[in-house]
Amino acid sequence: MANSFSAAALILAAGSAKRFGRDKQFALINKTPVIELTVKNFLKSKKVKEIIVSFSKDNFEKGRRLFLKEKKVKTVIGGKTRMESLKNAFAALSYKSDIICVHDGARPFVDKRLIENLIENAFKYKAAVPVVPLKDTVKKVSKNKILSTIDRKSHAAVQTPQCYRTEIFKKIISLPKSFSDLTDDSQLLEEINIKAFAVVSSYENFKITTPEDLILAEAVYEKKYKKIG
Repeated sequence: MANSFSAAALILAAGSAKRFGRDKQFALINKTPVIELTVKNFLKSKKVKEIIVSFSKDNFEKGRRLFLKEKKVKTVIGGKTRMESLKNAFAALSYKSDIICVHDGARPFVDKRLIENLIENAFKYKAAVPVVPLKDTVKKVSKNKILSTIDRKSHAAVQTPQCYRTEIFKKIISLPKSFSDLTDDSQLLEEINIKAFAVVSSYENFKITTPEDLILAEAVYEKKYKKIG
C-alpha cells in the first residue's frame, strides 16, 4: 500500500500574521525563511508529488522567487480567508493525487515521518490529523469566571498537516456556508460525518505565532539540523 498512491501538499502562507507583527513566513531561522524550511520538509517525501504554496497578493512575488528552482513547487495568490486560499491552491494542482495535505506555512519543523504517517492513514481512514496531548489544565471560562475544568485525557491540541482523501477534501471545500473565521480545516469533517484518524505528533511541530516563538524555533533548529562539533 505504501507505494500505491500519491499526495499533494497545499501550504498556506497568505495570512495576515497580526500577532507576529510582520510577515512571519519570511522571518529567518538560521538565515533561512520559515516558509522555505517548511517546504523543504515536504520535498523530502517521495509520496508528495506536488506542492502548492499560497501567498498574499503583496507577498506573492517575494514568495515565488524562493522556489523558482523547485520543479515540484508552484506558488499562487491566496484569498481573503483560509478557505479561499485553500480553493485557490487546490485549483492550481497540475496532477491528480489520491491524498491532499493541508499545512500551515508557519510550522517549519514538520518531519517526513509524520507527513508519510498521515498520508498513509488518510488513505486508510479517509482523513488523518496530527495531535499532541494538552500540557496545561484547561478551563471553561465565561465573562472572567471559571465555569468548569475540561478533562485533558479526552482532549488534544490539533496541528497540521491535515490529510484527506481527495474526494473528501472536495466535499469539505464545497460546503455551502461561510468559513471566514475558519482556523482548523478538519472541523469541516463534522459537517459530512467523517471522523479523522488521530496521529500522535511532536511538540516540535508548533506554529510560529508570536515573535517569542522564533527564540524557540532557533533552539529546535539547533537540535534537529545543526551538526555537533
